[in-house]
Amino acid sequence: MKADRVDFAPALLAAFSAQALQRPRAEALRVMRHGAWQRLSWSELAVRAGHAARGWATLGVGRGDTIVVVGALSESFILTLIAVQLLGARIKVEADAALDRAIADAHFVLAQDTREVDRVLMHCSASLRALVIENEFGTETSINVVPLGWDRLIEAGAAQATRSLDAGTDVGTNTLAPEPGGPARTGTPWRTVLADFPLCWLPGLRWLMDSWPAIGATLVVAGAGADAGAALIDARPELWIASAQTLAAFDADARGRVPAAGLGARAARGALAEGSGPLQAAMRWRLRQVLSLRSVQAVLTEPQTAPTAVALLRRLGVAVDFDLPQPAEVTRPRIPTHDRVEPFKPKTNRAAP
Repeated sequence: MKADRVDFAPALLAAFSAQALQRPRAEALRVMRHGAWQRLSWSELAVRAGHAARGWATLGVGRGDTIVVVGALSESFILTLIAVQLLGARIKVEADAALDRAIADAHFVLAQDTREVDRVLMHCSASLRALVIENEFGTETSINVVPLGWDRLIEAGAAQATRSLDAGTDVGTNTLAPEPGGPARTGTPWRTVLADFPLCWLPGLRWLMDSWPAIGATLVVAGAGADAGAALIDARPELWIASAQTLAAFDADARGRVPAAGLGARAARGALAEGSGPLQAAMRWRLRQVLSLRSVQAVLTEPQTAPTAVALLRRLGVAVDFDLPQPAEVTRPRIPTHDRVEPFKPKTNRAAP
């Protein structure tokens, strides 16, 4: 499903702030970066979100501005989503040709890696003011905009926060202050949630950002191009949020792992058939292990999911829920703007010719 624009109510900040205050050391986010899992607590995530807000502000992002995101669900997207709430700005995600048009009109772009950067450079116009890259691998551009690495943006925001504290001023983007009416929910059955869907899948994105800070679960993001099976093994999630596209790939992978003929195939067919005998139960348990579903209790997806994938999950004891929220009208956060942020001028490390 295409997403024209993503806006969230101030309740997102309220729930996020409540978690950072009530459970500062609890794990909030686990992301795959550079081949290793990075873990952030709620307090660490709050600090980095504040730094992200200041970093984007130094690049000129303010109230009413839009950041176009190109890539996959990632740490930079999640922190930027919180940052734009603090700044009164917006995020825009698109799919297919609509994304090319969005890039052409963009002033600010967040890209995943060099593959997304190539797409940005192909379709951007002279209106582009800042390009931020999460995974910067010595990217060179032929445009006047110098690409800024995500880590350097965070460093710029941290430096800005230090200068503001030293000067005795508060621009309002270095911390997430608690807001009335935003207590964290308790008693959630989900302790770990794997988010595994394209960024432009608006139903899952809305469910994720409306529910994750409120229930306080650990959110696991595999990253672009990551193996969902490996993420399922490493993260051991109880809830798997997956689009129809993701589960179609899972179904194809599952078919490749189950023998097509012989005793193994007969045992697999017996396990997936209706019945509750001890042999069938043991084989179902084995299939859950093989397909990395040992901890998954439920899958949240969409009605268009391949029927074979749904049938497989259900016969292996995984609940499948299609009750995704429909896009609802929400208001933009009423957060005051501040004019004391110093523009950031990225330094290049390119050697002189």
